[in-house]
Amino acid sequence: MGRSIKEDIMKICKNDYKYFFNNPSVVGIAMGYKSAKGIESEELSLKILVKEKTKESHIKKEHIIPKEYKGVMTDVEEVGEVYSLNLNSRERPIVGGNGIGVYNLEERIGTLGCIVSKGNGLNTKFYILSNNHVIARENKNPLGTKIIQPSIKHGGGEEDVIATLSDYIHIDFFNEEGLGENVVDCALGEVKSIKDISPEISWSGYIEGLTNPSLGMAVKKSGCVTGQTLGVVTMTNATIKVKFPSGEAVFMNQVITNAMARHGDSGSLLLSKVSNRAVGLLFAGNNLISVHNNILDVVNALDVDIVTL
Repeated sequence: MGRSIKEDIMKICKNDYKYFFNNPSVVGIAMGYKSAKGIESEELSLKILVKEKTKESHIKKEHIIPKEYKGVMTDVEEVGEVYSLNLNSRERPIVGGNGIGVYNLEERIGTLGCIVSKGNGLNTKFYILSNNHVIARENKNPLGTKIIQPSIKHGGGEEDVIATLSDYIHIDFFNEEGLGENVVDCALGEVKSIKDISPEISWSGYIEGLTNPSLGMAVKKSGCVTGQTLGVVTMTNATIKVKFPSGEAVFMNQVITNAMARHGDSGSLLLSKVSNRAVGLLFAGNNLISVHNNILDVVNALDVDIVTL
């Protein structure tokens, strides 16, 4: 039995992105439904994400995107450049969606996604989940760094410490040897006191488990800048370039939605609107799209369980 179009696109997104990234206008590739004049069809295509759409007559011959790649129809979509991306008052117990920061770093603000755990019974430890670029400052902060709620920018201080940085997945940036390949932008802070935390998510209640994203899935997120926003999964299996203060990096197997966030919302948990199951971890975007790690990749990378009740 031959491979399906879906399998072909997933393989291309994982293995062939360097071919497309040779084109300076391309920022990512993904699986999505082909559209024409803003109307989405039911035909799967290889989405080619570009900074800006340009007339073919104005593009160098070597940078013209093929109509078909390895037997798969392509569809060019303008998304702009993608950047790493506030509920800001003090709250105890703190719930997912609230703003957090790093003690002594006023400019570093983000969002607590949810509470996760490791271990069993009396050996269980609890952690806050957010992004590496929020609480580990793109690999720069040492373990033990104090995490506060609210952030310094929003009036927090040392008396507002809720956790300490305990683990993060290293982000590999572009260097002279080539592209830095990543799957997740995530980090953990070990909770100071379980009295300070709640497994609930602002405006959404308790998480009902985890699920894989699917095209067209209705989703929601709570973040400390834009509050609760609703959206739709528009692309999956994306390989995309993201700009950070420390440099540029490639992220694979990403979930893309319409724009749901602003700077400071990074770390928000993406939930299915219908089932309240965790889908992704927001970390990047712009005014056209939001980009999320697949939540299954996050929990596997950190070896944690999401706390539900």
